[in-house]
Amino acid sequence: MLKYPNYVAFLENVAIPNADVFSVIVAWGEVLVGLGLIVGVFTSAAAFFGVVMNMSFMFAKTVSSNPWMGMISMFILAAGANAGRYGGDRWVLPYVKNLVFKNRNNEKGMGANRDLREAI
Repeated sequence: MLKYPNYVAFLENVAIPNADVFSVIVAWGEVLVGLGLIVGVFTSAAAFFGVVMNMSFMFAKTVSSNPWMGMISMFILAAGANAGRYGGDRWVLPYVKNLVFKNRNNEKGMGANRDLREAI
């Protein structure tokens, strides 16, 4: 049987001793990935973390439909380039981008402040 020694060490030394914490993290991760993909908000991030969870299940030798899900998730990640056309990313991503880069644009002299300086 093929074993993954690094993953086995992680399970034995980190995951199993902290099983109560990991059970909460996995449950919330599954809910958030599902909501992200269904609602279409942060689709690329949700697909990425879905692939990470699926790979961890495959490393733990939980083989059922996981290899098929792994292949399908690669297509979902590739489709992430089109995220924002139909789902919630259409409104959420520009809003987050403006929040994150709001001060950066003002420091570089872009935006409304630049127009005021040129007028003076």
